[in-house]
Amino acid sequence: MENEARVGRSELALAAGTAVNAVFAYSFVTAWRRKGAPFVPSAQAKIDAIFGRGGVLQSHVRRRQHAVDLGSGGGAFVRAAVRNGHFARATGYELNPALVLFARMQSVLARGEHFRLCSLWDADLSDADLVFVYGVPSIMVALEAKLTRELPVDAVVVSNLFRFPDVEENRTTALVEEASQWVDAGLQNLSMDDSGMLFVYRHRAKSSE
Repeated sequence: MENEARVGRSELALAAGTAVNAVFAYSFVTAWRRKGAPFVPSAQAKIDAIFGRGGVLQSHVRRRQHAVDLGSGGGAFVRAAVRNGHFARATGYELNPALVLFARMQSVLARGEHFRLCSLWDADLSDADLVFVYGVPSIMVALEAKLTRELPVDAVVVSNLFRFPDVEENRTTALVEEASQWVDAGLQNLSMDDSGMLFVYRHRAKSSE
């Protein structure tokens, strides 16, 4: 019986490992096709730096109606936005069906926490007050264009690790960097999200000068 139990646990561990590997493989293939960024769970320290006392939310965000996560993974940002940031609602956009299912299960009884099986390029940003993105350098130029084209003026964008390149184009609005903050992810960080910078931007109308 003991041997059978050990075999059963081994098979379960193998199945779980295979499932995790499949999630990461799907994510990296998606990133390789330039549809987004690979799934790397954001470190809890960075979530705390946004929604904790004296964090980005208190210092920069003026409205708390709708928060958006572009590439929501397991849903940590969406849950924190509603439960800790007191947003009326939060929406995560994610291409990986397994991650969307997992996130929805975590929020099954929660109000205001929504997850869409959808590319970040198709995300509706028309009423977003706060946007979080953990992108990769190859998408930042195109993503900056989407944000400046679709976000309402005064919305705040937080980018994990990577700055927007500030490409000069003929736009009437721009993402203006307001702050940056180094976050120590800690020695116990298991998410693969390294210690690094959070960059805070506000969507503003360009000066006519």
